[in-house]
Amino acid sequence: MIEINGASNGWRRAVMTIRSLTKAGSLFRAAIALLVFGTAVVALNGCANAEAVEARNARLAVETDRLRQGQQAVADINCQEHLARIARSAYLPSIRRAAVEKLTDQALIAEIARTDWEGTTRRAALECLTDEELIAEVAIESLHWRVRQDAALKLTDEHQLARVGMESPAPEAARAAVRNLTEDQTALAKIALMNDKWTVRREAVRNLDDEDLLAQIAEEDDQQEVRNAARARLNALQ
Repeated sequence: MIEINGASNGWRRAVMTIRSLTKAGSLFRAAIALLVFGTAVVALNGCANAEAVEARNARLAVETDRLRQGQQAVADINCQEHLARIARSAYLPSIRRAAVEKLTDQALIAEIARTDWEGTTRRAALECLTDEELIAEVAIESLHWRVRQDAALKLTDEHQLARVGMESPAPEAARAAVRNLTEDQTALAKIALMNDKWTVRREAVRNLDDEDLLAQIAEEDDQQEVRNAARARLNALQ
């Protein structure tokens, strides 16, 4: 009786089938069944060995302090689960970056861009992001101001630019977003009137086209720099 990796019932049925074919005189069919059975065993063992190698490489990549050894381990891994573990936990930042570059899960990449303790790893994760909503989340939530700013500068979607302009607690990210917000005049007006950071309001004013609103801001905003920006924008439009 042949038993492999706990799958003894399946293999037992296969062997019994081969035996029944042999007893029935179907030697050719028995030989074919035996060949298929043997091929399946080899394939199963090959998969198990590959998984074991990837798991071993993942442990090595997480724990090693030898850069080339860790990078080679990552290069040999395709399992996204192992790559996620390395991207989150590897001792060396360069190894975490190598894992990030092989990830396909945009949400996980965004998480690393927001939370990794080392700047180059955060920036590498940001470069791998293509989902504008997740990029906006990085611009709002990342732990590091430079990554927040770079995320805002990477945005092209007007809705997400407006979202960062209004929601980001970091003025550098909000300013970067508003600077590239040109088409959505409703969002610009809201930011120019309601944002609690005067430097962000000033950026919004510089892109406004509504002359009546600009005149209002030039008279009523409580910050001289914003009022001056509104007057300058009015002059440019006239």
